[in-house]
Amino acid sequence: MRLYADGTHTLTARARDAAGNSSTTSVSFVVSNADTTPPAVAIAAPTGGAIVGGAVSVSGNASDAGGIASVAVSVDGGSYTPATGTGSWRKSLDTTALSDGPHTITARAVDTAGNASTASVGVTVQNADTTAPSVQIASPAAGATLSGTVTVSGSASDNAQVASVAVAVDGGPFSPAQGTTAWSYSLATGSLSNGTHTIWVRASDGAGNATTASVVVSVQNGLRRAWRSSLSHRRASRSRFTQA
Repeated sequence: MRLYADGTHTLTARARDAAGNSSTTSVSFVVSNADTTPPAVAIAAPTGGAIVGGAVSVSGNASDAGGIASVAVSVDGGSYTPATGTGSWRKSLDTTALSDGPHTITARAVDTAGNASTASVGVTVQNADTTAPSVQIASPAAGATLSGTVTVSGSASDNAQVASVAVAVDGGPFSPAQGTTAWSYSLATGSLSNGTHTIWVRASDGAGNATTASVVVSVQNGLRRAWRSSLSHRRASRSRFTQA
């Protein structure tokens, strides 16, 4: 039980002799029994500079000589929401409600006397998919000579899902291929001039990220027909020469 309230008090001493004479002296002092020491609080996870997304578990610990009354968490100076636990505490944070980019998570611990302290950690929120898929052309090989109708094929992958694959020639319009992670496309080279051409393939994911790959080939159509025409002409010439 405390005898004196917190604050300033005066102590007075009086001395009296046998004849009844007396004198006094006084001294002032301050009584402070209240707990004025704030608690200690630390954030264990996530660590500073971490890239986070989705639901994130913010956790840490707090301590105080008189006991921890509560721990709460705030983001970017916003309102505090209670965490679960005190000495060891945890809070689930939904980062999808935050914009992508840097944010500051703050934990506040309050002791039973009302003293409070905070700890903060900076993180980067990344919920949007910014990773483009990868795509490869397996066939035809670079430098291959093509004629007639050929099958262009390959594979594609993405950190989430490949939405579509399309094929184009020489910067022309893209046409859908069959399949996604394993894809193929039937290319009629008869519509192309003989010579060098570039086949392009483009893979896109559900977030709209896209990437391309290309291969340079040579188209040679009509050579067999020309060879047959030349052979027939030579045979006809021989026939006329023999008859003569």
